[in-house]
Amino acid sequence: MHTCNLFVSSPGDVALERTLIAGVVERLRRVFGHRSKLTLTLWEELPLEANTSFQPQLPDPATMDIFILILWQRMGTPLPQEAIPPTFKGPMTGTEFEFFSALKAQQQSGQPSIMVYRRMDNAGKYADEVNAFFATHFVDDSQCVRKAFHTYATIAEFESLAENHLYRWLDSHLPHLSEKEMIQERQWYSGNPFQGLKAFRFEHASVFCGRNDAIAEALEKLKVKMQAHQPFLLIVGMSGSGKSSVARAGVLPALYNAPFLPRDGMLGRGVMCPADVEGDPFKGLVAALSAQSAGSLVSSHDIPRLAKLAAQAPDDFISLVDQAMANKPPPFHLVLLIDQLEELYISAAIDGPTQKRFSTLIKRLVESLHIIVVATLRSDCYHLLGGSPAFMAMKQQGGQLDLTPPTLFNLRQMITIPAHAARLHFEAGEHGQPPLDEVIAESAACSPESLPLLEFTLSQLYESRTPSGMLTFKQYNALGGIEGAIASHAEAVFSRLSDKVQRCFASVFNQLINGDTNQRYLRKWVSHKKLNVDVHAGQLVAAFLAARLLVSERNPDNVDVVALAHESLFIHWPRLVEWLKVNRSLLNIRNRMSGQGQRWLAAGKDPALLLNRGKPLEDGKALLNSDLTLDEDLKRYVNASLKRVARARRLQYAAIVALFAITLIALGASYFARQNQLAAERNLAKSQDLIEYLIDDLHSQLEKVGRLDVMQSIGEKVMDYFASMAPTETTADSLRNRTKALYQIGSVYMELDAAKQAVRAFQQSLEQARALTRQTPDKYTFVFEQAQAEFWLGYAYWSSNELDRAEAQFISYRDTATRLVALRPDSPSAMMEVAYAYSNLGTLADTRGEIDEAIQNFLQAAATTVKVVALTPSDMDAIATLADIYSWLGSAHEKQLKLTQALSFYRSEQKLFSRIQQLEPSYQSRVNIVLANNRLAKIELFSGNVDNAIATYQDQLASMQQIVDYDRNNRNWQEILSATHAGLGEAHILAQDLAAAQYHLDKSFAIDPEIPQQSNRYWRSAFYQRHYWYWRLLIAQTKYQQAKSYERDLFATDDPTAQLWQMRIASYRRQSVDALPDTAASPYHLVALLEQALLTQRTDVLMSMVARVPPSLWNYPELVKLKPGIDTRLTSLPPARRQASHSAWPEH
Repeated sequence: MHTCNLFVSSPGDVALERTLIAGVVERLRRVFGHRSKLTLTLWEELPLEANTSFQPQLPDPATMDIFILILWQRMGTPLPQEAIPPTFKGPMTGTEFEFFSALKAQQQSGQPSIMVYRRMDNAGKYADEVNAFFATHFVDDSQCVRKAFHTYATIAEFESLAENHLYRWLDSHLPHLSEKEMIQERQWYSGNPFQGLKAFRFEHASVFCGRNDAIAEALEKLKVKMQAHQPFLLIVGMSGSGKSSVARAGVLPALYNAPFLPRDGMLGRGVMCPADVEGDPFKGLVAALSAQSAGSLVSSHDIPRLAKLAAQAPDDFISLVDQAMANKPPPFHLVLLIDQLEELYISAAIDGPTQKRFSTLIKRLVESLHIIVVATLRSDCYHLLGGSPAFMAMKQQGGQLDLTPPTLFNLRQMITIPAHAARLHFEAGEHGQPPLDEVIAESAACSPESLPLLEFTLSQLYESRTPSGMLTFKQYNALGGIEGAIASHAEAVFSRLSDKVQRCFASVFNQLINGDTNQRYLRKWVSHKKLNVDVHAGQLVAAFLAARLLVSERNPDNVDVVALAHESLFIHWPRLVEWLKVNRSLLNIRNRMSGQGQRWLAAGKDPALLLNRGKPLEDGKALLNSDLTLDEDLKRYVNASLKRVARARRLQYAAIVALFAITLIALGASYFARQNQLAAERNLAKSQDLIEYLIDDLHSQLEKVGRLDVMQSIGEKVMDYFASMAPTETTADSLRNRTKALYQIGSVYMELDAAKQAVRAFQQSLEQARALTRQTPDKYTFVFEQAQAEFWLGYAYWSSNELDRAEAQFISYRDTATRLVALRPDSPSAMMEVAYAYSNLGTLADTRGEIDEAIQNFLQAAATTVKVVALTPSDMDAIATLADIYSWLGSAHEKQLKLTQALSFYRSEQKLFSRIQQLEPSYQSRVNIVLANNRLAKIELFSGNVDNAIATYQDQLASMQQIVDYDRNNRNWQEILSATHAGLGEAHILAQDLAAAQYHLDKSFAIDPEIPQQSNRYWRSAFYQRHYWYWRLLIAQTKYQQAKSYERDLFATDDPTAQLWQMRIASYRRQSVDALPDTAASPYHLVALLEQALLTQRTDVLMSMVARVPPSLWNYPELVKLKPGIDTRLTSLPPARRQASHSAWPEH
């Protein structure tokens, strides 16, 4: 057989590189072993004797096929004179001699091929010996490079370079086998080296390639954590990034040769997933410890009892495991892999207390027994870890590995090394096109989550290989490439089934999926028996198992269970994607209600835990009417809720019907009494009192059941009736009740968007109130009713955009509120009316764009509210009002670019909302704290404190996720969570951490993907802002084609809130656009104007904007980037004009 000899020459300071070369050659042997025998010479592996020096005992480099020279800081050890052949002039080191020897042979005979690598980190750049060597032998007198060499800065870069170069050399220089020889050569191997949709396992380590960097980093992190007596590692990566394979086939096998573990000891290993065994993580843990690979530390026949012990008596369980480990021959170590840790948090069967108990137990196993624990977690579930302080603590200090997507070089390894080990080869491209393996690698590199699809495609190609083992373009194209392979295969299997079997699709697949409102889907293990409800469903399951689209295992309870082969089916099989789109909300509801139903049963069917009227109950009814498979406990829970609400509704409607009838009777009696007034004045008074009382009561009753529209049927009659009465016909108390009844009717019309009727009701209410205060001008309660009536009428005008009329009413409201304070100087209630009045006037001024006037009104409101809070420190409404005022003032000063003042107001807002949370904890007050902190983060960003902004945003994520999990139907909370992720993404872009930016922006879009149609201006603006920053991210990643689609989306809208971001993209494209107003309304606005001014050379706008920039804002990264251009433009101006703008320009 042909032999290829490789020689590595280097001083001893590159020992790690020499070790890596050995690993590279070993991998290449698996690729090229059928074409040549590769031999590697490393002096440290030779049995050198002490009777002479090193050099004479080494093979002659001149006889090699490949000579590899590696240099860093040293040139090696000088040779003794007698070791230097007469044909060479000394003195010289052994490394120099080997190089000269190889070079001389190459010049005489054409071989060996010489590859030179130089490490050029900071130490390497200043290595005098090495610099002199390269200056002498690689550069001529005119400083031109005469001989080629390769530089690298990191060990990983060296490994990649060396493997790539050697692969190309060997592939082009080694002899090729004929088709017949290939067929004969392949007879030694059988089996598919690719795993399809399944994760690589421990036994696949020999064909698991392309993740050496990640495995080495994992071992290094575990080494450090072992030294800290906390051997825990969390591997985080997106779905489809290969976390499970890295852990199972990479890290676990590598631990058997880890330098920080004793070589003569025994290493046991256990593998578990939290929801594998009936959704009980403790059973999964015990089952993992009972495995033969873990040394059978516990009995596999006693899993239920031991799981109960682990959950309820962790001290006893830890003692039991400790004793079992002590009984093993020392030294004994155990590694536990917790794969798919997200199941602990997303599985409906695992509640919060169980999560906490399990994570605490794992921490104790790590810290007390030094069990090595490796866990994998999907990155989109990372925030859920916040609910487990034990895991959060263990991942600190280097206990987390973020698994990044493989590079193109890594992907080539994943494709070619297993293929060549199985004696497979790839079809060459035609007309100069790349071969099939390169086409596949480049396609996979475009989608970082595509590893399962890559393996599946390769597996399918293997099944269709030629007799000689060639994988062909024809079959690859027939599959539809990487993206189409899984879809075409799944659909082909499905289409071969009969109609009756196909109709079982929904009943089978809905059981195999768990989902939540963030559109995350998880595989779910289901017993084979449950799926096979009839013969047709059984045939569907059998067909998908045979096609390896479903997988089957026997769980520790000895039950056959089935699951989807991989989560990528959720994305890439159109039939399943479409079904999920239609049934997404029902799956989320089922997942949520399953947990609620279990809590209801655990609490002895407590009625308080049943579904409430409204959306929860409607969701339950939708679930019962759906095609989803529901367990009996869930059905009982929903039906019990329906029965309870039906009983309550019957009673309530009976009461409302009676109340409604009485109200109409009272109206009729009152009208009749007016017609006969002289005879029935007493009946009239009673009827009027009854009407006023019933209007108030009917309003509250109808509001409870969401049927305020019923009030319309009597509202007009009541207003007509009251309008027909003269004020003198009623008592003061009657006038007061009538005032309240009329503004209740007006508020109903406001809710029903009937502005005209609302104004009429509020006008009548105000007329009644003023009649009341004319009769008794100094009575506090009567003046209070007038203030309320003035507010409501002003509010109705403001809602109808009749701003002048609204202003007149709000001024009257302020004056009346001031009268209240004069009547009761120490009344917090009176003071708050004054504060509300000033706030309304401030809001009105803001609506008109009169910011300075608005600020003055809000400052008056704040001053008054501060007095109230001082008088009543626990008045929640006053504290909340003051916080809202400070929030508005912060926003107003931010628009005016007064960042210091804005920061002060936002900090005051945050402190007040934190105070509310202390006084009366609630989810809404937590939301307000998140919003306040997000505003603070934005100011930090504008001030250039990017790290502080990131830290602030990051702190809010865990809190906001918990809030959203509490009520997944709360759209506003979801938008806030999405906005927090978007803010983090923006901050990471400015920090140039593109991977983190992509993670958070992807999360934001996953939560809130659609362009808001009905949302208010703020949320629409936030959407387009996020769109712009995602465009910026794609541009930074040089993904220009993807960026164009986001660009098109932004320019396709005429929404005014998108104009700012359209302008910024136009500036990047060197296109001028219709400018925004020159008065910058925010730092974002300012940057957009400056960019356009520089582009269009509008010096007047540039000078105007520069003059408005406060010193702290010049630290904003976007302005830091513009600063040189602005500086150049301004310094080109005449001195007089330049001086005009100099005062705002930062010192150089």
